[in-house]
Amino acid sequence: MADEQRRIRHLSLRGADEAALQHARRGLEEAFRTASLPGLPPQAQVVIRRLDLGEVPNTASAGLLARRIDARVQQLAAGAVRVDSLDPRQPAADAEVVWFADALQPYALLLTRLLDGAPTTAWYWRSLFPPQALGPAGVEYLLLAAVDTPAGAHAPAHLLASVLQPARVPALLARIDPALAQRLLHQQGQRPTLLSSGHDGPTPLPPPPCRPVWRALLRQAAERWGIEDVRSRWLALQALIRHRPGLLAQGDSAQRIRLDAWLEDWSADAGQVVAGKAAVVMHDTTETPGCDHAGASAEGERDPATAPQGTVPRAKSDRAQRLPPAGTSVKDPAGDSADAPTIPLQTGAAKRAATATRLSPPVPRPTSEEEEGRASASTEASSTTWSGLHPSTHAGFALLIGLFERLDMAALLAENEALLLADFPLRVLRDLAWRLGLPRDDGVWRLFDELGRTAPTVTRFIAPEPWWRLVAEDGRPLRRGRLDEAGRCPITAPDGRCCLFYGAADDPACVARLQDMRVEDTDGPSAPPRVQTLSAQFQWLCAARLRRLSGISLRQLVRRPGTLALTATHWDVIFDLAQTDLRLRRVALDCDPGWVPWLGRVVQFHYRHGA
Repeated sequence: MADEQRRIRHLSLRGADEAALQHARRGLEEAFRTASLPGLPPQAQVVIRRLDLGEVPNTASAGLLARRIDARVQQLAAGAVRVDSLDPRQPAADAEVVWFADALQPYALLLTRLLDGAPTTAWYWRSLFPPQALGPAGVEYLLLAAVDTPAGAHAPAHLLASVLQPARVPALLARIDPALAQRLLHQQGQRPTLLSSGHDGPTPLPPPPCRPVWRALLRQAAERWGIEDVRSRWLALQALIRHRPGLLAQGDSAQRIRLDAWLEDWSADAGQVVAGKAAVVMHDTTETPGCDHAGASAEGERDPATAPQGTVPRAKSDRAQRLPPAGTSVKDPAGDSADAPTIPLQTGAAKRAATATRLSPPVPRPTSEEEEGRASASTEASSTTWSGLHPSTHAGFALLIGLFERLDMAALLAENEALLLADFPLRVLRDLAWRLGLPRDDGVWRLFDELGRTAPTVTRFIAPEPWWRLVAEDGRPLRRGRLDEAGRCPITAPDGRCCLFYGAADDPACVARLQDMRVEDTDGPSAPPRVQTLSAQFQWLCAARLRRLSGISLRQLVRRPGTLALTATHWDVIFDLAQTDLRLRRVALDCDPGWVPWLGRVVQFHYRHGA
């Protein structure tokens, strides 16, 4: 539990005089902030009904009081009750300690109880929430107040995901009125404007890869209120940021939603999926049913994370396209070579994929539309619940977030919407996990449960400034390819393998980047980069930057044993204190990134003895 979330609701002290009581009060306040509260998950929201510390000497220091608090909490932790595991009809009225997965889960569980008509009289609800949250106005209060949690403006989307089951949808829609939807949109920094079919304005956003339960919610909202209603707009925005968290940073996301086009696209997609299933079963029994279209990436290759165990991802038919340019030294970006690796546009991953067997298992598909809806609702409902601690041999993957920020991932996504829509950060992490051969049961794979299987086409790309400076450090000129028929050209690193720009030659952003750099024209081909290629070169840039900062490789960085605590809004990693690495500490790579908007999670590191 974060220090700023700790509070004492009622403090009872008895002493000889007022001065002694004031001294004890100040000491307890400091001790309570510094206590480690052992025995419970790192980001858990813990509620203790009564903590008896016994007699405390007037001379007791804050450190001594903190140790006493820790000892008492550790005793109580053995009997702590996980609230999300309780039957709503049988609250843990006698439990002295209860805990939630994170700061947002109390809101999600209370919202579930309010919609189900379950009792909310347990002592911990009264301790956490004011009386109005437990009454008829509770739904409105929870949706508005949840932004005070670490999830911030993303919180309402996660709350909806936690309650989305077909039986609850009517009760949910009945509690949302136009005034509430208007306030929520304003709270999330959005203007309540929805694009209609004939509206001339910003480019509409493509539909997110929503599960059937989300699609059913939006369809019911459109039928009940109409697509132009502010309530429909707000629900559509929540579906968008639930699956594309980085889009919330763009203040015009609500204006770019075309709900009618989304519903039409989803209806057409449902028909294609059914046809795809039949085609796969009839013509290719070696593939997972239903994955022929969904499992293929936009680059024409099968998504490694969706390939069945023991099968080989299909390679391209043209072998020449899979080979690096002549004279190119191909090295693994995650390797342990002492030299800075060169960028492989078509990396050695294709060769290693031919023998890879430890792939993420396929997700079994329900046998009917009704079962698929139930399975999706169950998955969404459990996405914010605590599922425990997961040991990992590659817990250091979380340390990559600080490295991503050094390469200005936020600016990369802000300037290249195609990468934002492709969940580029998660794709880079997944590609690296696949390349390193992570065991199938490693907790890191849980990060990619909802990662889309296709990527949009990149028609314009510009790298952030750190990329340009990194590849131009040796003073050699950048390379500019010839113009294509549309007047677009690529600009690459001096070795021709790291794409820095693709687009119109007179693009103002590109001209600004080239002000202090040399560039020479070449006869190279002009083609837009692919998401897979950009993922490979981003890994190379991470490796090059990491070696300059700390002298270690990506493989050494991520291959660190630890324990993961993953929820929908948190990614916590517990390392043994012996894992402290001064090479990372000197450059602050092991500092908590905190809330990462483009990832949609709070990332935190914890070091404990014997973890």
